[in-house]
Amino acid sequence: MKLGVLKIGADISAVTDLNQSLQQQYPTVFQGVGKLKTKQVKLYIDTNVTPVAQPLRRIPFNLRGPVEKKIQELLDSDIIEPVDGPTPWVNPVVIAPKANSKSGCVWTCVKRTLQSSESGTQTNSG
Repeated sequence: MKLGVLKIGADISAVTDLNQSLQQQYPTVFQGVGKLKTKQVKLYIDTNVTPVAQPLRRIPFNLRGPVEKKIQELLDSDIIEPVDGPTPWVNPVVIAPKANSKSGCVWTCVKRTLQSSESGTQTNSG
């Protein structure tokens, strides 16, 4: 039985060649973190949705140093910014150590899943 799932041949290298040619043709697009600096984006928020402030998650003690370093790196890169006061929307950060990292690097992820108190099931908020 032949499923045709795996295709071996010249087509596979064509994708790599296209990727490299795009990087050579537009080098400025492939530099940095990809922050939009020339325009301000307006976020449209549905006013019928009730804001949720989820409780924060505890960070394991052995990851606190690398997490503080990562947060400072994100602040310095202007990817995140501090909030000086209460906000109606709060999502916890989930921390995971990077595999095979000898320098203690961590992944930081925002958990956007709500725990429904009535049904006890999880619902994805976005």
